[in-house]
Amino acid sequence: MPEGVLSAAQPDEQMTSDMARGSEVLAALAPLDVGQGCVVGKGQIWGLETLGGTDHMLQSLPGGAAQARAILVKGPKRGQDRRVDLPTIGPDTVASLAEAGLAGVVVEAGGVLLLEAEATIAAADAAGLVLWARASDWCGASSSRASHRATGWAGGWWPGSKPCPRVVRSTGSAV
Repeated sequence: MPEGVLSAAQPDEQMTSDMARGSEVLAALAPLDVGQGCVVGKGQIWGLETLGGTDHMLQSLPGGAAQARAILVKGPKRGQDRRVDLPTIGPDTVASLAEAGLAGVVVEAGGVLLLEAEATIAAADAAGLVLWARASDWCGASSSRASHRATGWAGGWWPGSKPCPRVVRSTGSAV
């Protein structure tokens, strides 16, 4: 999946902030081998993917997630063997997001399989959802706060840091 926003709907400041929060949560949970996704809205964690998978998590969300304009943040766990159990989204995921009242999904570009790319993007557009593929190391998703502090990296989402740049819609092929 190419990096960028694949849908007509674009991420706003809240979504960008929620993406960073979700990335931090997933990075923190990776050593515990817990899930490949979480739902974040207005900085609040509304759901964590566990053994039941993404569909179960989305069906089990509290009602406040929709009012918070929450998003699904999904990507492989740090250190995960990508030959097995690679995170996947497709038209059914988009339908579940819409049914749950979420605002969109942010995935790791190159780390999440996109099934039926054209149908998935069309479904996101029809539902008004954001479909955003971000770089794997964007905003610290694949590295630690300590390493960023040690190197002086200022592109993350920790207090006092500069915001990540906005990604524009990809006009290239979806696969």
